[in-house]
Amino acid sequence: MTVWKFEALDRLFFRDSHPMNAGESVWLESIFPPTGRTLQGAIRTAILDSLGIPYPVFNNPDDASCNDLRNNIGNANSLGRISLTGPILHLHGQALSPLPRHLVRNSEGYFTLLRPAESSCETDFGHIRLPAIPEGQRGFRPVDGHYLDQEGMRLVLEGKTDKIEDHLFPLFSETKNQKTLIFREEKVGLARNNRTRQAEDGKLFAMAAIRPREGLEIAIEVNGLDEQYAPSGVFAQRLGGEGRLAKVSMAENWSFPDACISEKNGRIRFSLVFLTPALMPGKGWLPDESFGKENLAGEGWSGEAAGCCFKIISACLGKAFRQGGWDHVKRTPRPLQSFVPAGSVYFCEADASQNDAIQQLHGKKLGCDTEYGYGLIFVGRW
Repeated sequence: MTVWKFEALDRLFFRDSHPMNAGESVWLESIFPPTGRTLQGAIRTAILDSLGIPYPVFNNPDDASCNDLRNNIGNANSLGRISLTGPILHLHGQALSPLPRHLVRNSEGYFTLLRPAESSCETDFGHIRLPAIPEGQRGFRPVDGHYLDQEGMRLVLEGKTDKIEDHLFPLFSETKNQKTLIFREEKVGLARNNRTRQAEDGKLFAMAAIRPREGLEIAIEVNGLDEQYAPSGVFAQRLGGEGRLAKVSMAENWSFPDACISEKNGRIRFSLVFLTPALMPGKGWLPDESFGKENLAGEGWSGEAAGCCFKIISACLGKAFRQGGWDHVKRTPRPLQSFVPAGSVYFCEADASQNDAIQQLHGKKLGCDTEYGYGLIFVGRW
């Protein structure tokens, strides 16, 4: 297991799923942080560069000299024997996590945590104990576009909000803020005929790249890479849609805050906090096809995932994250898929006998295509 850390040396651009001519905005936006599916290409390229193997040679199936390497690091449609966890942002070596959706703030700057209501209400899903603010409080809203440092995430997993504002980092900021993680850099360009040096009609574009602050790294854990193929030291690597340079370094591991679970009347209560987007089976939001409601009067969804039997009471979900990409083999766009966004929170219950198994979910992944880093979760209490 090795943690790869990418630190931008220039602006970066990771294209989102919107076509350049879609919507009212003229700007093509960049997503940040990129997903594991995006970073796997940079990792594979870095491995080939360190070995001195040109990509056409590696990509030639008739060249038997690269068979073992192909089986180990895969190709554009497969990871071979390697698997990824993350990515997780690090600021000066400290892990940052997307702000959990159940952490809300009012106009006075006071924070609290949503939790399932004591009684259910009727919805189009049946009777559900919807997430609710503590009794007697009002005016709270989700805090979008922020990250928590490791101490802040520990507090949230323990069900606390004491001085949580000291641990918040805005991803973007309209004003200059010493805690802002990335800055937006707009660019207008056009296509040019290199022979005539004239602009081509109808090929004007506008994009918004991002520039990470100094000390901000994109960290991703790489498992299953044979030691003989692993790069070492610190080196520069092209990254993102414009091929800008990033510094790549290696670390042995990263640390997580501990899991937290509460118990009441022989049942354990816990929350699943998603640190990376999760691709769920059946184009839905439930982590396994075994989850379902026996009838509309039932409260929650019961099922089994990752060897644990539990019930999902309700959830705080953000807007679906959409990702497609480019199929380098077929030379066509990949179909768009909808992901549960990072920061989403599932409120769950289980029998006390499942305590050890639930604890083991902490730092693991749920859903589909988890080898690309999707579905990384923390376990907290509610």
